[in-house]
Amino acid sequence: MLLLLCFSVAAQARSQEKLVVRKMANFTLLLPDNQDPTQLTEWLESARKRVQEYGLALPRTVVVRGYSTSAQFAQATGLTTSHLAGTQNGRLHLQPLPLLLRRPGALRTIGHELVHIALGRAAGNGLPQWFNEGMAMVVAGEQQPESVRFVTLQALRDTLLRSRNYSVVRSAYGTCQRLVEKFVEQRGKSAVLAMLRAVGNGGKFPDRFRRLAGRSAEEWARQELPKR
Repeated sequence: MLLLLCFSVAAQARSQEKLVVRKMANFTLLLPDNQDPTQLTEWLESARKRVQEYGLALPRTVVVRGYSTSAQFAQATGLTTSHLAGTQNGRLHLQPLPLLLRRPGALRTIGHELVHIALGRAAGNGLPQWFNEGMAMVVAGEQQPESVRFVTLQALRDTLLRSRNYSVVRSAYGTCQRLVEKFVEQRGKSAVLAMLRAVGNGGKFPDRFRRLAGRSAEEWARQELPKR
C-alpha cells in the first residue's frame, strides 16, 4: 500500500508547489498532487526488473521527482525540454506525467535512466560517456539510426558533449549502442558486468578495458566504428 504524505516545498517558480510523497518498496515518488502515479509505478517496477535481470544493481530505494511543467524540469536538471527524463545525484527526474505518458518509448527512457543510476559509481570513477550511454541503450532495448559516421572515439565523445544537432546526437547514441552491444557479444555479458563492477570499485576503465579486450578502447573502437 502506498503511504501518502503531503507537504509544501519551495518551487523553482515564484509560487509554492504542492508535492505528494509516495513511498513504495523500491521507489519514493515526489510528484505534484494533481498527477496520478498509477501508470508510472507500473513502468518504474517494470524498468527496474529489466535492469536487475540484466545483472546491474540498483539502490534499494530510488527517489523519483516529477514536475508540474517542462520549464521547471529543465531549470532543475539543466536539460532541455526535449528530454523526457534525467538523473542527478542518484535521483530520477521526470517531465510532467501527462506529457510523459503520451510519449512512445517513455518506458524505455525510464529504463535508460535507471541504468545510469546503476552505473553511477562507475561513471564517477571514470566510465566514459560513450560506454555509459551505450550500456543504457542496450539494457533498455533502445536503438537510434546511425546517419553520421564517427571514425574515432574522440569524435564520438565531442559530439556527446557539445553537439546541439538532434540528428547528429541521435547518430552518436546509435553508435554507442552498437559499440557496447558488439563488445558484450565479443567478451560476454558476465565479463563486461565484472569490468563495470571493478570500475565502480575504483578500477581504471582504460586498464580494465585493455585487460578484457587485449587492446585499448581506442584501438578496439577504431576497428569496430566503420562496421555498420
